[in-house]
Amino acid sequence: MRLQYTVMASSSTARGASAAVLITNSRDPRCTLFVFDPAFRCLALETMVTILEGPEAATQNLRLFRVMQGRPSGPLSWYGGELDEDGFLHAMADEDRLIYEFDVQRSYGLG
Repeated sequence: MRLQYTVMASSSTARGASAAVLITNSRDPRCTLFVFDPAFRCLALETMVTILEGPEAATQNLRLFRVMQGRPSGPLSWYGGELDEDGFLHAMADEDRLIYEFDVQRSYGLG
């Protein structure tokens, strides 16, 4: 599974679709992420994860995408097109989109 991530406040967030998630039934919130990025050959993050889903998930995705796309208002890019706010909220609800919120406990790697 591939996730897109961004940093908001002091935690990292990622988005995905609930159908592709294998950990939604897990009660253990510990998660280790490996980030491969041009700035790091390999970065490991030991985190505690919170899954943001349910009726609030569409609105939470709207806020996340506004930060990720640098668009405080107006339409948002989605799969090669643009959606107005209502269309975006409907798309997030229809696709059961959720957000993984990672609280980094420890980081290490090669840079």
